[in-house]
Amino acid sequence: MSRQENSLRHFLSDNRRFAELINRGIFGHEVLHADRLRELDSVFTDRFGRKLQRDIIKEYQDGHHSLILALELQSVLCFYMPFRTLQYDYTQYDQQIEEIQRKNRENNLLRNGERMYWFSESDRLIPIITVMFYYGDSEWTGPAHLQDLYAWGASTQIFSDLALDYHLPIIDARHIPDVHLYTPDMAALFYALQFKNSKRKLLHFLQTTDTLRIPETVYHEIGQIIDDSEMAAQDLKQLAKGGYVCMCKALDELRIEWNEQGKAAGIEEGKAAGEALLAKLILQLSQTNNLSEIVRVSQDVQHRQELYEKYHIL
Repeated sequence: MSRQENSLRHFLSDNRRFAELINRGIFGHEVLHADRLRELDSVFTDRFGRKLQRDIIKEYQDGHHSLILALELQSVLCFYMPFRTLQYDYTQYDQQIEEIQRKNRENNLLRNGERMYWFSESDRLIPIITVMFYYGDSEWTGPAHLQDLYAWGASTQIFSDLALDYHLPIIDARHIPDVHLYTPDMAALFYALQFKNSKRKLLHFLQTTDTLRIPETVYHEIGQIIDDSEMAAQDLKQLAKGGYVCMCKALDELRIEWNEQGKAAGIEEGKAAGEALLAKLILQLSQTNNLSEIVRVSQDVQHRQELYEKYHIL
């Protein structure tokens, strides 16, 4: 595990952040309660003695029922990712069955027919749900279903509904909707991951923001996650207010980015007109405090054009 991934694992292992990521990233509303989560051992061994390791794994207890939730952190494309996580799930289901069988043998209370497999009609497994958090530089183009890996032909397609499938829910850090609805430290993480390829722009964004306030410790943690030595070690005495770093509207940052793109393309005449259009769009988005869209329009030209048409700016 790389130093950056280890820093991200530590950051998201916090129960509140873990619950918030699953709640908003998967359901769009609160489902998990952070105080009902407990950390599980992430290292385990399969029946062949091979050691496996999850990135983050927790048990969620709700009354008499529980659920195992695992988070896999992925920074590079993997085109058989559903199978990889299925292996983890299968191994831990296998462990559950072995434990049930062991207890049934010790208690010796099963009926004759059940003793063949030492698993009774009433025995149940704890559900295991694995979610992938992708934070790579490129677009995720890998599969989200095991079915996506199968090669079907014209004559075999009829069997596709009978084949095993497995769904891997994916949260993509590049496309987090409504970032401004997250708590400040989680929102700061998403913005940092989106801006991480331009450290100068990221530092400018974080230092000039007035709509988010994060503790200095979180600021340094995020610097370690994106491997930015300036953020990880920077003296924040001038920026910090009461132990917090102020973070903000990225309007100036967007103008800087547009100007750089315009100069690189040599479009001096169109720069003024384009900047005026962008300013109108930013003003429209800022009225609803939609920071995630403001960040997105700075990076996605096609989406920017769609919003120009949507708000009748063109």
